[in-house]
Parts: sequence; structure tokens; C-alpha cells
Amino acid sequence: QDALDKEQKEITDKLIADSKSEKERLDGIAKIQAEFKKKSQDLEDEDNLSKIERQYDRDLKELEALDASELQKHELRKYYRDLLKEEQDKIKTLENLR
Repeated sequence: QDALDKEQKEITDKLIADSKSEKERLDGIAKIQAEFKKKSQDLEDEDNLSKIERQYDRDLKELEALDASELQKHELRKYYRDLLKEEQDKIKTLENLR
């Protein structure tokens, strides 16, 4: 009986280890796919305004996933609003130089 219990424990331990390894493998694949999607989206951005807007969307989603406070989200919006304004000002300046 002890040998049977020991064998059953070894089988159970192996199944647990295998399932952890499989989860880690699947998590790794998901991470790579997410990075690929992000890089593909980044390539679609045609200018800095698009890049800023996309990064804002990503950061806001991340804050929401972390249950950030409204103040923290407000600070993020203000930061990106300032970035967008700065980029728009650069564009206007360049257009005026033409």
C-alpha cells in the first residue's frame, strides 16, 4: 500500500508540475502574441500624434485594469493632453516654416 501511495503521489506531483509548465508555456505564448500585436499596431501609426494617442489608450487600459483612482486617471489624461498639444504645436510650427 505504501508503494502504491508513493507511486500515486509521484504521478500527482508530475501532473502538477506538467500543468504548471504548460501554463507557463501558454503564458509565454500569450505574451509573445501581445507584443507582436503591439508592434504591429505601432507600425500602423503614421505620425507622432497617432503614437501618442495609442500609448494613451494602452496606459489608460492598464490603469483601469489596476483599479486606479479617478485622480490617477485624470493625471494620465492631463499628461497626454499636454503631450498632444506639444506635438500639435510642433506640427504648426513646421507648417508655418514651409
